[in-house]
Amino acid sequence: MNQPAVDIVQVTKSFKDTHAVANINLRIGAGEFFSLLGPSGCGKTTLLRMIAGFEQPSLGKILVDGRDMSDVPPHRRPVNMVFQSYALFPHLSVYENVAFGLKVSKSCPQGEIPDRVKEALELVRLPHLAHRFPKELSGGQQQRVAFARAIVNRPKVLLLDEPLSALDPRIREEMQAELSRFKSELGITFVMVTHDQAEAFALSDRIAVFNHGHLEQVGSPEEIYQKPKTAFVADFIGQTNLLSGVVAEIQPPFVLLKVNAELLLWVDPGESLSFLQAGSQATAFIRNEAFLLAGHTPSLLDRLVNQLTARVMHRSYQGNVSEYRLSLPGDVTVCASARNEKGVDYHAGMEINVALPAAAAHLLPPTEVSVPEPSPALT
Repeated sequence: MNQPAVDIVQVTKSFKDTHAVANINLRIGAGEFFSLLGPSGCGKTTLLRMIAGFEQPSLGKILVDGRDMSDVPPHRRPVNMVFQSYALFPHLSVYENVAFGLKVSKSCPQGEIPDRVKEALELVRLPHLAHRFPKELSGGQQQRVAFARAIVNRPKVLLLDEPLSALDPRIREEMQAELSRFKSELGITFVMVTHDQAEAFALSDRIAVFNHGHLEQVGSPEEIYQKPKTAFVADFIGQTNLLSGVVAEIQPPFVLLKVNAELLLWVDPGESLSFLQAGSQATAFIRNEAFLLAGHTPSLLDRLVNQLTARVMHRSYQGNVSEYRLSLPGDVTVCASARNEKGVDYHAGMEINVALPAAAAHLLPPTEVSVPEPSPALT
């Protein structure tokens, strides 16, 4: 990575005796769309506010475009922020809202302001609404005005605090597409806080997953989903089953995990293989869609397939797919998802055959670091 747009160096933020953010190191590349993802109270918004300058680190430093921001006030930083609530001035027109930052910062000659505002409104496709007031706009239109106001100053980094959470699902999907377009056309760095996994996956080049102020994992959406490094990431991302047991047998490239006396599963140990031996404690994560219910056959490329008998405990119909709660041997409960197909009807109490390719069940890395019990939640 060349010089990062944002460099977060050993940053900790404490409120009294509570660490909202604990020893975070992150480098966000120029032009990246980078998401801070995690549940409410995990510290992601606190970190975003520190980048913006609304909060100061208790320890560590934050650099933007190579410059230490320790003594730089928010209005002097080469960043701008789009708030969850839009924060538009109700008494100002769309044009005046967008022009406001240029006038206050005096970063643009007065004669150039109309052209800059027009350029920003054209980017968000709202030039025809320049003279309306916020109360005359839809939620999606207000969000676009908020983006226009944030980009009119041409920041190096655009900070987004849950930018789409107030929109209804259909408008949210449209705005996701617009965000991708903004990034492509502007070429600036985006840093977004969200608790919405689908939103982070749809938009991000890389994602940082937070939990109780700690950084659990950083990677591409594919890495986060397919190769979680901790039980928290595996459980938080997507729909996952976590099954713990001991390694009963090793036959590379797979190992046999003994979950209980009745349930043994061949699983993919991944990079853990060289550390494992018979008797090692291990935890496998299995995505819901990895289970293949009766009628869904494994691929011929699957070298080893676990063949199981399961009892259907519950079915939840969700359109093109159904979610199932299954009881496996040894009273182990798992969740599985499967496409709905004509003539297939699995109902509660029914016993079915289930296949699980060994390559679709993965062991978590053995080096997982346990996270201490959290202090009272802070965002």
